[in-house]
Amino acid sequence: MALFLASGFSFAVVGLSYLAYSRLLAPADFGLISTGLFLSALATAIFEGSLKNVLIRSSRPPELLDRSALFLAMAILAGAATAMLAVSGILGRMFAQGLSSTDLFFLVGFATIYLLTFPFLVLPAAALERRFEFQRLSLIEAVGTALERGLPLFFLVFNQTNVPLSFIWGALIGRLTRLLALNLLEPPAWGWPTREAWATARMRFMEAMSLMGAYLACLVRDNLHVIIVGSLFGKAWIGYYSWGLQLGMLTSQVFAQISARVSLPLYSQSRDEPSSWTNVTSQIRLLCGLTAPLAIGTLIVLPLLNEVLFLGKWSPTLRLLPMLFVRMATGLATTPVGMLLLARREPLCFWRTNFIWTLVEILGAILAILLVGPIGLAWSYAIVGWIGLWLQVASLEDRPGSRFARVVAAIIGCRSLLISLFGLAVLHFGLALDSMGQICFALSLAITAYLADPFLREKGRDLAGKATLLPSRR
Repeated sequence: MALFLASGFSFAVVGLSYLAYSRLLAPADFGLISTGLFLSALATAIFEGSLKNVLIRSSRPPELLDRSALFLAMAILAGAATAMLAVSGILGRMFAQGLSSTDLFFLVGFATIYLLTFPFLVLPAAALERRFEFQRLSLIEAVGTALERGLPLFFLVFNQTNVPLSFIWGALIGRLTRLLALNLLEPPAWGWPTREAWATARMRFMEAMSLMGAYLACLVRDNLHVIIVGSLFGKAWIGYYSWGLQLGMLTSQVFAQISARVSLPLYSQSRDEPSSWTNVTSQIRLLCGLTAPLAIGTLIVLPLLNEVLFLGKWSPTLRLLPMLFVRMATGLATTPVGMLLLARREPLCFWRTNFIWTLVEILGAILAILLVGPIGLAWSYAIVGWIGLWLQVASLEDRPGSRFARVVAAIIGCRSLLISLFGLAVLHFGLALDSMGQICFALSLAITAYLADPFLREKGRDLAGKATLLPSRR
């Protein structure tokens, strides 16, 4: 329950700041911020996406000197990566086209903040997750996220700071807050490691390398709008895609992220295969049931909000949203299935699956963009997401057909999704409503869809008690 409350708080802050940034920032500014987020995630992939999960999956927590060796190794890597980032910024200033000095300063500075703070965050966060202390961890992360996303708005509005510098200050304060809080709860290990500790650290890093390749593939796959569309069509189109994808995250991925957080340690410490698949499909039905009415309602009222609140600046994104929301629907399934794959199979299998998926994604995106221009990536996202889901299931099952059919049925058979889609079709083909009528229709449709879904009614009390449908740890 604490995980949902903390996530609800950060969701509210991120959602309100998202509305404010949508009004204040130009699409090109949105694109610049998204590029910075991509670079920061890329710079820290070895720590957050790989090494932390290796520690969570491990059969035993690292000893004191092992932790010291891991910290020193991370610090050395972070320092080397920061130096490479600075050199890249200098070269970019000399050769990059379309990027100003301010843009490059922001990109390098923003990524550096995340890179230098992660060595101090990985070990305490992994230790808390292994012990299922999600209440404290979720509170710290919620406050950190609120500062990182909310403070730039304060600097923009009240201090008249420019856009790049506002986000740099927000990132710095938010990351330092996380660092101090986590290390107070889980004090760092100090001491010079022994040779055995260095050897253990080396083995963990070698295991993390496979996961790092998988998470780098995920990052590339999720940021093709930065890599391909931005390179061909400029920062504004990065902004259009980023605005739509963040809206999809707010309406459909918040619950999925909570599910992923709890799923990995539980799947790693439980080996009951049939029960795990039952829990996966239950999670998918729950996630779809919770998010479908919200997502469809957003599609209904967004054209009105775009004209009234955002002065029509996000009109190109409205063409992308239906396809992006289809991709978000598959993401509700690939998240729990991906966590099961990570827990049940070797890191090499996890890497191979994500590499193949990303390769198909890149080829599909290039083909679609060549055919229909910048909106082609949205069509590719909507189609290839189902291929990625099949690849995940195929990596877990020798005969994936029936299991894949059950996973798809959990998505498209969701009662609240079907009711929401029916209401959207009725509005599109049969009703002509004014602005207030559209808002009332969207609210009524969402409430009806929630109340009419028997699975949500059945699991509502369990959701409030356990925050997920996964079995409680005893």
